[in-house]
Amino acid sequence: MLDFEQTQKYIAQSEERAKTDRIELDSPFAKEIGFTSDKFDGYLWKNGKFMSISFIISKEEGKGNLTRLFKNINKQGYKIEVPTPFPNMELILKCHGFKKTIVSDPLVGEVEVWKQQGLKWKRDYKAITNILSVVSK
Repeated sequence: MLDFEQTQKYIAQSEERAKTDRIELDSPFAKEIGFTSDKFDGYLWKNGKFMSISFIISKEEGKGNLTRLFKNINKQGYKIEVPTPFPNMELILKCHGFKKTIVSDPLVGEVEVWKQQGLKWKRDYKAITNILSVVSK
């Protein structure tokens, strides 16, 4: 358990990191990888060799925008991780070979993080779309 001073230091470091490592929608790098406001809402962060995708929502489900984003992130040399994904996102991550892990955070404890294991892309978009349409009803 962190004491008050350690907690304040951790929060300050996290806030500073979020400012420097967050990728804003429509920024030059975001445009390069396709993370644009016409396609998505959500957050991206650079985290070492990983790009963290948080609370991302596609504005046009089933159009392949998320798969293109994954591929473009990989082309930049990053693997992808998704902390606590929405249920629909879990299905997509499973289809793309992501694995659920549990990591320990000093402030919040155990956190579910889905990590990209390889760069194998399953192209059955119709199946993914069908699964999502059933789940969202």
